[in-house]
Amino acid sequence: MHWTHKANTMTSGRIHIRQDELITHAYEQWRGAVLGYVLRRIGRERQADAEDLVQDTFLQLLSYDTVLMGEQIRSLIYKVARNLVIDYLRHHACTAAAQVYFQGHASRVSRCTEEEIAANELERLESEAIAQMPGKKARVFILYVHEGKSVKEISESLHISARTVENHIFRARCDIRETIKAS
Repeated sequence: MHWTHKANTMTSGRIHIRQDELITHAYEQWRGAVLGYVLRRIGRERQADAEDLVQDTFLQLLSYDTVLMGEQIRSLIYKVARNLVIDYLRHHACTAAAQVYFQGHASRVSRCTEEEIAANELERLESEAIAQMPGKKARVFILYVHEGKSVKEISESLHISARTVENHIFRARCDIRETIKAS
């Protein structure tokens, strides 16, 4: 206990270097096992996303201000990875639910004249919102929603990660919702 207190009183730079070394060693030792853990949770077909989540796990550990001890690092790695996987799965569940909602909503809207007028107004508001978006976010949204491209196809064609594509889609939808609420 006394040694830990003494380690906490050292200059933060020295502790930070020591902690970086501990995390680097943990990365080398546990990266493969954590990747396997993440792949089992999100699906083997999402290899690139799993690698991003593993990288994010160790990046979060590097940002911790508390002094990590060697014996607690393994459990902390899995705790951070588990939380990132949960966030990832929640995000994908919400995205899938929104897609189902918007697809079902769009087909109902086109059934009558009043609804067609409302749909036209929504399209106009969507176009205004898209026009105000930064170029890449707008392009990703148009490719995904209007041209039916997959996240992977967009990622490859624009040379950005799939997670960035998903973030652009999510943020674009938020922007459109805000535009519609404001009108």
